[in-house]
Amino acid sequence: MTLKAGIRHISGAFTGGALGALLDSDNIWGMGVLGISDLIGITMKPEFSAPWIYQRMIWGVGNMPSRSKLCKEK
Repeated sequence: MTLKAGIRHISGAFTGGALGALLDSDNIWGMGVLGISDLIGITMKPEFSAPWIYQRMIWGVGNMPSRSKLCKEK
């Protein structure tokens, strides 16, 4: 594998992960807004803000309210 091909693979993996995190963040936020989270007993109600999305997309942090200070609990 050449260096160029290796960089393309790494770039593709990062882009896929970032887009997946954005979709997951949108789903979690939407479930909170629609009240689905309450129905299934999840207390995480995040604000759809740039810092919250950034930490999830770039650093992969965020599903647990105890790990994220940007999420509001009930």
